[in-house]
Amino acid sequence: MFCYFSSTHAQQDFYFEEDKGFYCLKKTGCTKKGHLDTEDRVDDSVKRRLAEFLEPYNRALFRLLGRDFDWDEIE
Repeated sequence: MFCYFSSTHAQQDFYFEEDKGFYCLKKTGCTKKGHLDTEDRVDDSVKRRLAEFLEPYNRALFRLLGRDFDWDEIE
């Protein structure tokens, strides 16, 4: 399965790094650590803004699925 991004990056901009087990950008390569590490934190204000933006979409998804995933919690 491949993640599709906006027009910023196309599928041909990535390659699969066998040793790491995930895709990397051809132009910049893989990060030295790979994916986000425990040292990489997202500021709570950013989490709140994302939660506010996604709230109506999450509500619609929960209604569609008949299940609430309780994604409102900020860790």
